[in-house]
Parts: sequence; structure tokens; C-alpha cells
Amino acid sequence: MKFRIDNGILKKCIPEKGETAAVIPDGVIIIGEGAFADCRDLTSVTIPDSVKTIGASAFWNSGLTSVTIPDGITCIGDFAFFMCDLESITVLPDNPVYWSAGNCLIEKNAKKLISGCKNSVIPSDGSVRSIGAFAFYGCKGLTSVTIPGSVRSIEKNAFCACYDLLTIEMRRGVSRIGAEAFSCCRALASVTIPDSVRNIGAWAFFGCISLTSVTIPGGVEHIRMGAFYNCSALTSITIPDSVTSIGKNVFFGCSSLPPDKIPEKVNCPDASSD
Repeated sequence: MKFRIDNGILKKCIPEKGETAAVIPDGVIIIGEGAFADCRDLTSVTIPDSVKTIGASAFWNSGLTSVTIPDGITCIGDFAFFMCDLESITVLPDNPVYWSAGNCLIEKNAKKLISGCKNSVIPSDGSVRSIGAFAFYGCKGLTSVTIPGSVRSIEKNAFCACYDLLTIEMRRGVSRIGAEAFSCCRALASVTIPDSVRNIGAWAFFGCISLTSVTIPGGVEHIRMGAFYNCSALTSITIPDSVTSIGKNVFFGCSSLPPDKIPEKVNCPDASSD
């Protein structure tokens, strides 16, 4: 496997057809933006101790199935492992910025889960307070998720386009479901929303075409624009008196939901926000 390297920056991987493993040369300091993007045959990579930074989108849409983050890496850019085929994530124990548990990549200080995979189990020991934006986006093979009560926020697009996801259980403690958090989870049939949730973000469950019923618990105050847009199998929904605003088009395209089951609520000016 060939690499284009300039002043310690690995700018591009140039694989031969069928090559599945990459061994990054010692001396590389930065894996550059998009360096391994779209390397679909790539399943494993060996990262040397010299590397300090993994750039944004470095392994975007590669075939990478496992990754080990060395102790010296102190910066991982946005979308570094976006749309990979990851099955395992490991951070070596002396890394000062990141750690791993349950095949989750976690930023220590922020207590944010920044990347997951189909075998992830979100830790419930308080080490994760938020599920980061796009953390599981497009994760193949992920069929169920339990979000522990130590998590407070599910950020935008966190589980978007997880086509194999069947069930979601959120434990009491989660207070915010971000915009498009579970949008386009086409197989999702069951979701448990706890009474600690205050906000359901815009387009949060957009396009969840297998979702048949939803109970919104007491405590939810805002259901933002398009939250259940095009949930075409939805036949029943329960909304409590605690809800003060429902955004536009929340139930648009819910063709199985009888009109008399759609509640009348005030569309507030801010009801379209996250």
C-alpha cells in the first residue's frame, strides 16, 4: 500500500486493488483529512505511536472493521470514522484525551461518546453524558440500543440512518433528543421515551416507517418541527398535557394515523428549533 506523505502529514493512501491492511509508517504525525476516505477494501490499519492527530473524515466510508487508538493521539477530527464498517474500537489505556468502553470511543473531559459501532454497549458508569452528533450515523448491523440514565443529551443525527435498528430503550435521565437523532431508522419498531425528556428535536424520528405507536411521557414540553414526519405505520400516539408546543408538520405523512388522533396544540414560533 502506497502513501503520499509530506512533512509528517499522511495526505493520501493509494491502495492496490484488494489490499485490506494498511501499516502507517513510523514518523507520520498527522493522518490528514480524508486520507483513507472511500478505501472500501481496507479492513484494518496499524497506527504508529508517532501519530498525534487523526484529521476530519480521515477514514470516511472506508471498509475499516477495527481500530486501535494509540496513547499519543490527542486530536480526532469530526467524522473521522464516519460511515465505516467498524466492529471494534479500542483506545490504549494511557491516552490522556480519549478512552474506550463497550466498543465506544469517548472523549474523557466532555464525557461525550463521539463514535460507536454495531457492537457498542454504551457504558452506564457515568463516563458518558452525551451521545455526540453523528456518533452512530449509518451504523450497519446495529439492531438495539440502550441509552443509560447517566446520558443527558442525544445530539443531532446521533443514530440517523441506522437501517437495522429495531429497538431503542432510553433510561430515565435523558432530557433532550436532538434534531434528526433517529431519523430514517427504517426498521425501528419500538422506542421507549422516559419522563425525564423535555425536548424532542426537529425531525427526530422522521422517516421511521416501521414505528407503529409512540407514548410521549409527562414531562415533555416541546415536540419540534417534523418530529414524526412520514412515520407511515404510526397508528397511535399519546401526548400529555405537559406538551406546550408542537411544531409544524410533526405528523405529516403519518398516513395510518387517524385524523382524530392528531392532537391540537399551539405552533409556537420556536417550535421548529432543535
